[in-house]
Amino acid sequence: MRTLGAGSAVTTTYAYNAANELCWAFTGTSANPCGSVPSGATTYAYDPAGNRTTGSVGYDALSRLTSLAGTSLDYLSPGSGELTSYGTTSFQNNIMGLSREIRSSGSTNTLIRQPNGALVAQRVGTTSKQWIFTDNLGSTVAMADSASNTLARRYTYTPDGDPSTSGTGATTDVQYAGGQRISNLYHYGARYYDPLTASWTQQDPINQIGSLGQANRYSYAAGDPVNGSDPSGALSFSVGVDLGPDSVGVTVNHDFSSHVYRQVTRLATHMALTLK
Repeated sequence: MRTLGAGSAVTTTYAYNAANELCWAFTGTSANPCGSVPSGATTYAYDPAGNRTTGSVGYDALSRLTSLAGTSLDYLSPGSGELTSYGTTSFQNNIMGLSREIRSSGSTNTLIRQPNGALVAQRVGTTSKQWIFTDNLGSTVAMADSASNTLARRYTYTPDGDPSTSGTGATTDVQYAGGQRISNLYHYGARYYDPLTASWTQQDPINQIGSLGQANRYSYAAGDPVNGSDPSGALSFSVGVDLGPDSVGVTVNHDFSSHVYRQVTRLATHMALTLK
């Protein structure tokens, strides 16, 4: 069960099966089990590999998302989680992550990062440039127009990453915890995260049944999205919080060298896809 909002808060009840797959989500409270769907609830389905199939989606043999609501997704190579296109938009990546989006119209969004990998600006085309401000998780929270030096757009998020935006300036697809917004999901390396249900759409390839934070293979950031993130989709990172010696994840600060950070997360992504 989850309650969000101030004043007129909204409560949503979720039901799961023994494999931690989401059965249904209901606006309101309900004590019904997984097999007894309340009237008006949204139901969810999964394939035998544990991939969520609700919403006209498709997967390949590595459980990589290959279609989303009829729009195709392509990757760099058969064993890579590096997204190179979504529909008619193509992507370029470097060692720091996503570096450029190229639309079918020919327009481009170029992302500018610090040497440590932190996102600092976005250039739309060849003239328009926006400074990007992020929080401790790497989430984009504001964009300022470089020509007028005015704050043109703001982003806010629920604790689980569902975004809201205001303003009239340019937008960015790099939003919650540095994830790339793809339709209603976020792409992080090996998997896709759904902020509306606070869960991954694919299983963690490693079954960590003995770990309190990682035993649920659909849980994002070991169940602590306020203090942690999972940029690879396979390796949780906490911000200044020690996960303990039994954790498979690595505790780091988001300011540490991106050369190490990106290499570790890419290695984790490769290992996750190899294990499929």
